[in-house]
Amino acid sequence: MRGPGSRPRKPSPEYSRVFVTLFAGGFLVVTGVIGYDVRHLRGLFQGGRWVEAPIWWQILVGLGLLLLAWFFIRRLPARWMMAIAPRRIMMNVGSGKSRGAGRTPGATRAIEAGDARPAPGDPPP
Repeated sequence: MRGPGSRPRKPSPEYSRVFVTLFAGGFLVVTGVIGYDVRHLRGLFQGGRWVEAPIWWQILVGLGLLLLAWFFIRRLPARWMMAIAPRRIMMNVGSGKSRGAGRTPGATRAIEAGDARPAPGDPPP
């Protein structure tokens, strides 16, 4: 959502590079695999010819462009990539006034068993 008085954002050249190389690479790979020769194209599909076998130079050039697009994607600013952070398990969540607040289950068991010293401020067991 845009606020009042804000202008729409202009697409950045980094994204344009990614989309163009992805489209061109995918187009060449697909047309090469299905045997559609694009050497004499005018426009998107005019002037192409069907051949009997896959066209290996198109497939290789298309794969090269897809690798280049992957490189461009890796160089995009990190703030635009969605990263899913692992969920943290919170133990003894509360106001911090309970005896076990902020401790892991293993440390609490060790204190109860008498194997570890209690934290400062804890009452003696």
